[in-house]
Amino acid sequence: MSRYRVKRKLLLDGGRRVLLYFWGHETAARIHNLECLDEKNELVWRAALPPSEIPDCFVSIERDGDALAAHTFSGHRLIICSTSGATLASA
Repeated sequence: MSRYRVKRKLLLDGGRRVLLYFWGHETAARIHNLECLDEKNELVWRAALPPSEIPDCFVSIERDGDALAAHTFSGHRLIICSTSGATLASA
């Protein structure tokens, strides 16, 4: 997704960065627009949306201690591991 416009960028240790991309360019119902890149612009991880059949995408991201808090269009708040991109908690 790195060819799309970045809405928010968070810098992590080791030259990694988490990017939240704008979602208006996509036609897919479920847009996986949150990813982490390393210092060489290689994909480290792409965050998964909560399981569902409804259209969704990530709309915001912020730090939450050593993890990341991401909100989806459908109203979910996910706590995401900044190292692996795994979902640690969902509400």
